[in-house]
Amino acid sequence: MIRRPPRSTQSRSSAASDVYKRQTSLEVTAGADIPFQNWTSTSVTVTGEGINFALNAFSVDASGKITFNEDSIQPTTALSVGIQGYPAATCALNLPLDLKASIACGGQHTIALKENGEVWAWGNNNLGQLGDNSTTSYYSYPIRVKDENGIGFLTGVKLIAAGNNHGIALKENGEVLTWGLNTYGQLGDNSTTTRYYPIRVKGENGAGFLTGVKAIAGGVFHTIALKENGEVWAWGSNVSGQLGDNSTTSYYRYPIRVKGENGVGFLTGVKAIACGYSHSIALKQNGEVLAWGRNDYGQLGDNSSEASRSYYPVTVKGENGIGNLTGIKTIAAGNGGNHTIALKENGDVLTWGYNYSGQLGNNSTTSYYRYPIRVKGENGAGFLTGVKAIASGHSHSIAIEENGNIWAWGYNNAGQLGDNTSGTNRLCPVRVKSENGVGFLTGFIKIAGGAYHTIALKENGEVWAWGQNNYGQIGDNTSGTSRLCPVRVTGENGLGFLTGVKAIASGENHTIILKENAKVWAWGQNNYGQLGDNSTTNRSFPVRTLFP
Repeated sequence: MIRRPPRSTQSRSSAASDVYKRQTSLEVTAGADIPFQNWTSTSVTVTGEGINFALNAFSVDASGKITFNEDSIQPTTALSVGIQGYPAATCALNLPLDLKASIACGGQHTIALKENGEVWAWGNNNLGQLGDNSTTSYYSYPIRVKDENGIGFLTGVKLIAAGNNHGIALKENGEVLTWGLNTYGQLGDNSTTTRYYPIRVKGENGAGFLTGVKAIAGGVFHTIALKENGEVWAWGSNVSGQLGDNSTTSYYRYPIRVKGENGVGFLTGVKAIACGYSHSIALKQNGEVLAWGRNDYGQLGDNSSEASRSYYPVTVKGENGIGNLTGIKTIAAGNGGNHTIALKENGDVLTWGYNYSGQLGNNSTTSYYRYPIRVKGENGAGFLTGVKAIASGHSHSIAIEENGNIWAWGYNNAGQLGDNTSGTNRLCPVRVKSENGVGFLTGFIKIAGGAYHTIALKENGEVWAWGQNNYGQIGDNTSGTSRLCPVRVTGENGLGFLTGVKAIASGENHTIILKENAKVWAWGQNNYGQLGDNSTTNRSFPVRTLFP
């Protein structure tokens, strides 16, 4: 019998738990006569607009691929790479046409960032989460987010994020603005007043304003920010210690600096951050991972004995609780908030936390693990290897291999694992089937998880989906019948198929995609207008969001 995992009483934004270090890469074109096996960062030179190779390139592999942190490059198509003693070779940069354009899903609202730095939003607005300085309960079409204090419109934004009922924007100048629900001070403006327009986040102890920020993330009731100097700051609810300041203060209305390991000093040397439901995670420059906050299911991974929370960062232990976890390049926190997935530089996958439905993938029915365990291979034999991307739904986990194959494990009430079954949780990875359950999916580059459905982007720009379909969130022009194996998402009005897609995101029961032409499309639940098509009708096929 399938065991249904407990749902939290609050809706959880999947965007708040997305993989939090995006990558891009450049590859030498065919015919370049260069010996890749001995590349090092000191022997490689890269030229092109906006390139900062020496500081930010973080891997060079034996097949001639250089992978970059997204902050190290600007959109460009013509580059040159040279190795000491060899002629420079022409390179192609694998980068979206407009790097900055992005979308983020809250519980029942959507935020979109345009290439020109404008921010637009649609969906539920009962708590001001659209930032348009109105009390209109929802908008079924995109409206432009106002600027600070409701005057003019927000511009100069380079990054957006969504908490469950609040929005966050990082400006080019390193300042942070927030809007929406503020019950626990999650807006950081030194008040608990819900804001219907963006306000600037205050500085330490509520004096001045927060500056020098390079990354943001939102939990359900808390927000964290990473500064250029590697410091981490947090504000909002602290009932589970998710702000990491080594205090039992229930909330902070302004940013406080996160303490160092075990509460000593302050946390430094961080390069990426993420939020779970009530815990926070930081990836350090040295590849170690620290976590703090709620820990009742071992979601901090520090192998502590039955500790329900930690008020300061603790280092995530290594495999099976031995040593410390190192060599991590990407982390995803489960949408249910209680398990974590980590992808190592070598392609191995480790998990920890809640395992009620098998979402840790170690072929065990142990209810939770307080330290990382390695995800098993098919049928529990060996281990999953060669992975390039990870994601999660509420209680299921997903991984893409370098070869484009997709694997899934965990809760399977509605076919969200894509193995042509439902009602049987999978304790170790199963390979996702192809259409009609014949063969297997291959050639995929991105994945995302809704509550109980999964979507995947193929390298040719197609989108496929499987799992729960009660609101039409699969996008195959049907609703009510779960899809136990992947189906291709249809085109407009259910005709043909969706193509030319470059980015995907998912709320609990709706899906948003961004096409190469910068147009946004959506389908699924639409009770608050979260699809942005000027209606509140659920859509079982993609509709064009009325996004300028």
